[in-house]
Amino acid sequence: MAEIWCLPNRSDELDRVALIDAASGTQWTYAQLHAAATVWSDALAGDKGLVFLMCRNATDDIAALLGVISAGHTVALLDPELPPAAFDALVQAYCPDWIIEQAKDGPMPRRANTATDSDLIFPS
Repeated sequence: MAEIWCLPNRSDELDRVALIDAASGTQWTYAQLHAAATVWSDALAGDKGLVFLMCRNATDDIAALLGVISAGHTVALLDPELPPAAFDALVQAYCPDWIIEQAKDGPMPRRANTATDSDLIFPS
């Protein structure tokens, strides 16, 4: 994972709160945020490209954003409430390599040039 942000350099600081999701009250420490971002970075490793991230102001989406950037991709942040016609026009115009959409359990990535559920990839 490329260094795009600095973690606290003392182990006791890794347990400090890094993010608070105002809607859910979820709190993530620096260590948890780094671990989640690393999962995303590893899952999206490979050829660099454009990623459309349908994001909200939530901890899962921040982790996905950090992971996408750490993997070396260019990211476009898009509103998940974007009308389908507008989204389709953006996909046609920019041909992203990955699209990370909102799913019930958080963000879910898929290769943009595929359309089947079997092509969905979720960091485990």
